[in-house]
Amino acid sequence: MDFNVHRRRYGDQTIVAVSGDVDVGSSPGLRVFLLGLVEDGARRLVIDLDGATFLDSTGLGVFIGVSRRLGALNGELVFAGGPPGVREVFDVTHLARVFDMYGTVEQAVAGGGRGGGGRRRGPGGGGGPGRGRGGRPE
Repeated sequence: MDFNVHRRRYGDQTIVAVSGDVDVGSSPGLRVFLLGLVEDGARRLVIDLDGATFLDSTGLGVFIGVSRRLGALNGELVFAGGPPGVREVFDVTHLARVFDMYGTVEQAVAGGGRGGGGRRRGPGGGGGPGRGRGGRPE
């Protein structure tokens, strides 16, 4: 599947929608794109994973690197949505404990700012019994 990335602004937040495979082939371009946003002043990136079909370790490496860059600038990188297979990558690697994971872009935007309300981490991470990140049923 082709990889695409689009951005839109919501107040002081930048929403980045990815679609297709986030893998060794698309990661270099994604890195350039995201770091360009940071260089242009973006300090809170919401990565919308709803259109992602696959995520591998090189994609995770991009997100970790961009998150570190943002952290040094008092910014943050958060994630929203995503199909079960993509979200599972965050669980298996324990990165769901590191990154703020939201069920929807709307929840991520509403939780804007470091430590914003509505964060969900890991299975049952505040979403209530039998619920996963973002309060969605598993």
